[in-house]
Amino acid sequence: MDEEKKSCPICGGTFWIETENGVKRCECYREFLLNKRFEFAEIPSAFKNKSLDAYRPLNDYLGRALQISRKFVEEFKNGNTDRGLLFTGNIGVGKTHLATAILNELIKSGYRGYFLNFIHLIEKIKQSYGGNQPHFSEPKVFEKIKKSHIVVIDELGAATPSEFVFNKMYDIINYCFSEGISMIFTTNYPLRKEKSQKKLTNEKLDSVAYISKSNAHFLEERISERLVSRILGKCKEVVIKGEDYRKKKGVY
Repeated sequence: MDEEKKSCPICGGTFWIETENGVKRCECYREFLLNKRFEFAEIPSAFKNKSLDAYRPLNDYLGRALQISRKFVEEFKNGNTDRGLLFTGNIGVGKTHLATAILNELIKSGYRGYFLNFIHLIEKIKQSYGGNQPHFSEPKVFEKIKKSHIVVIDELGAATPSEFVFNKMYDIINYCFSEGISMIFTTNYPLRKEKSQKKLTNEKLDSVAYISKSNAHFLEERISERLVSRILGKCKEVVIKGEDYRKKKGVY
């Protein structure tokens, strides 16, 4: 018997209590399911208690990001679950705080969510194959994605994937959007804007030779234009600018 069930003095671990009209669910059952959803989500301990109310918008960029996050949660609860967000900005401006705060609130509202760090996701993908016939649909990570209403991928582009991993990443993101699973991304890499476009080589942006360059500074150069285009087809970009408050003030 689970510890959650043992600790309830009302139902004695049955999740049911007797009433004059029969039986009904004990209140501890709701808490039990909530704990299971948080366990399923695998949110890092440092972010399990993050909330939108605790986010401190110290400039207009942060204030706008908070406003967009609140609107996203509201619209999600109203059934608009096939859209997403892409938080871009420097280290320490609260991107992961906002992403996990949204995830936490939706989990509390009864939705299933799943948190993945980009580097860890790449490792999970690599571990899922080893022979000539890789089958990424089998591992636990993809099964959890299938069962989720929303998926958060943190630090997008933090590590450059191989061509195989890139294709599997595309499969995951394409599957989520095709099945109406919302996605939230955070990244330290900006999108390549036309006005700030640096001189590019003749190599295709989708080629491993190009995206593996160590001096790549834009998200397209880290994960390819193809993948960025798919993300932007469903996600609203939220640019956050500010100081590294996590380092200087311990805010995030």
